[in-house]
Amino acid sequence: VEGGGLVGLCWWGGGGEWWWCFTESGLKMNRKPTTKIISICLKKATGHVAEALGVEKATEVIVIERLRSLDNMPAIFEIDYFRKEDQFMLDLELTDTSLLDILRQYRGVIASYFDNIIEIALADEKLAEALAISEEEALVKINQTVVDNDNQILYFNEQYIRSESYKVAIRSYNK
Repeated sequence: VEGGGLVGLCWWGGGGEWWWCFTESGLKMNRKPTTKIISICLKKATGHVAEALGVEKATEVIVIERLRSLDNMPAIFEIDYFRKEDQFMLDLELTDTSLLDILRQYRGVIASYFDNIIEIALADEKLAEALAISEEEALVKINQTVVDNDNQILYFNEQYIRSESYKVAIRSYNK
C-alpha cells in the first residue's frame, strides 16, 4: 500500500498460527515499525471486555495501551486486555515487544486463531491526541479475541487504525 502499511493475516512459524503482523508488514515496506507503551495497569472490566475475556463484570483485568507507529507516524492505538493470571506482564518491558512472544515465553501458550470484528469508530479526544488526528475523525476499529490451541481466550484487544497510514487486508477462502 503506497504511503501506508498493511495489516494482514500472516503465516507464522511451523505451528500453524495466524496473527496480525504489524511489524512484519512495516519491515517489508522498508518502514520502521515501533510500539510505545502508553500505560499498563489493573482496571475493572467493563461489560464488553468482561464478556470478551469470559470473566465477571468488574473483575480486575490488565490493561495495556500501546501506540504503534510507522516511521514515527502514529498508525494504531491498541488497548489489550488480559486476565489477572497474566499479572506478570505488569513487571515486564513491553516496548517494541510482541505480546504473543511474551505469552509463549512466560506461559507456554501459542495463539491458534483470532476472531476479529471490524467496524468504524470516531476518534475521541484521547485517540485524536495519540494518533495526531482531529476529534471525530473516522477510524477502522478492530475488536480482536486471541484464542489458543485449547480454545481458551488468551486476550482481547481493541485496535483503532488510521486508515490513511495503515490498511486492513482480509483474505477469504472458498472451501
